[in-house]
Amino acid sequence: MAQRRMFSLKITDTDAFCEMPLSAQALYFHIGQRADDDGLYSGVKGLMAKVHASADDLNILIAKGFVIDRGDSIYLVKHWRINNYLRNDRYVPSEYQDKLKGVYLKTNGSYTLDENQGKPLLQSNNVGIPMVSLDKDSIGKDR
Repeated sequence: MAQRRMFSLKITDTDAFCEMPLSAQALYFHIGQRADDDGLYSGVKGLMAKVHASADDLNILIAKGFVIDRGDSIYLVKHWRINNYLRNDRYVPSEYQDKLKGVYLKTNGSYTLDENQGKPLLQSNNVGIPMVSLDKDSIGKDR
């Protein structure tokens, strides 16, 4: 797992994000900081205690579509690929590959559970698609 994470202003400057309580915003940042290279995180309950967030904060993140509950206390950061760019040679697939089944990648780079809105995240060989940046200001693959 990478030690550096990014957050896009395209996500954190939205009204939907800014209208959330600061404790929910902080929980989002902490989940994003700790998530694996596919955007999955499994230690939310312990993290909530550490950052003084409540179950209501997590429920707000889910209801507003900032994280997706994948069951078994594993959460997926919906805008992971908008927030982060990771070179293919540094990408480490999540240990929770089964939680990526049924997840689709929209053209804007966000994750969805609606198969009509994107392409399957997992390829037929059951390996995650390496991270790519969809931001026009990102470093191109030829640099």
